[in-house]
Amino acid sequence: PGLGGAIPGVDSYLTLLPGMVLVWFLCLQVAGAYKVWRFTSQSQELFAVLKATILAFFGATVLIHFLARDEYSRSFLMTFFGLAFLALSLS
Repeated sequence: PGLGGAIPGVDSYLTLLPGMVLVWFLCLQVAGAYKVWRFTSQSQELFAVLKATILAFFGATVLIHFLARDEYSRSFLMTFFGLAFLALSLS
């Protein structure tokens, strides 16, 4: 018996994938992550990426809690946030 219950299987995460991708792209669009960054500073671009990642993180969190309740751990959400910010920063 673990402290937090059983870890959801891969199927549980895959059922949320289409919704998370949709929320992710909508949040990036709203935050302005798809604009041309050629004439702006790197700090402005990094701030926009951070803003987009935070917005997408909250959107994904709402989606997960609305659809899956408490099946998903906070560590999953924080890993998602960290990897998303890293991936967007490096792109």
